[in-house]
Amino acid sequence: MSIPIYKNRAERTMPTNASRWSARRKRGKFGSRLGARPYPGRRLARNALPGVRTLGFWDADHRQDWGLGWHRNEGIELTFLESGEVDFAVDNRSSPTSRRLDLPRPWQQHRVGNPHVGVGQLHFLILDVGVRRPHQTWRWPSWLLFTADDLRQLTGVLRHNEQPVWHAAPEIARCFNLIGAAIEADREGSSTSSLAIRINQLFLALLEMFRGQEVKLDESFLRRSSHG
Repeated sequence: MSIPIYKNRAERTMPTNASRWSARRKRGKFGSRLGARPYPGRRLARNALPGVRTLGFWDADHRQDWGLGWHRNEGIELTFLESGEVDFAVDNRSSPTSRRLDLPRPWQQHRVGNPHVGVGQLHFLILDVGVRRPHQTWRWPSWLLFTADDLRQLTGVLRHNEQPVWHAAPEIARCFNLIGAAIEADREGSSTSSLAIRINQLFLALLEMFRGQEVKLDESFLRRSSHG
């Protein structure tokens, strides 16, 4: 499988695979993740959950000596800080608070830690939506069981709003915990069905969270997205 490369007029970018996290994890019980190459962690079962690049959690009971510096990922990333304080920043906007949901867009520059990761429990999911050039149409995986209208609304908010940090609804936390339990129980793909259901529930909870708030779409970003 070739490594995706994002292209625009100014740069060519390869995704960051968080290998430093993987190296630290080997020192002891720290968390768990499933991933597709080149991301670290136990491998997802072959042909399971197309589009999922990595998903998992970590639980740091003391301040770490590492962080994930400025990087980009090829998919939509959902990062939920359940407890503690782990600094997160997108486009130089920083937020350390817990019960926080971070939503950087595909290939949007962001970092975790400032510069190091603090005490906290953090969940994450990266789902590739097929974007390799600016303003391409997002392509969601077929196992995400949403109507066309629901996907259109979800895509519109994720793609066009300029708010990367949200206070997570309780259902978001519940979904991430169920995903974490399925990851821990997985043995060579045994949790694939459970993970597919839980991820569907997570994105449905995300859509319902957006519907319950007055989400502002940035008009200038909409205009920029219509060109190129």
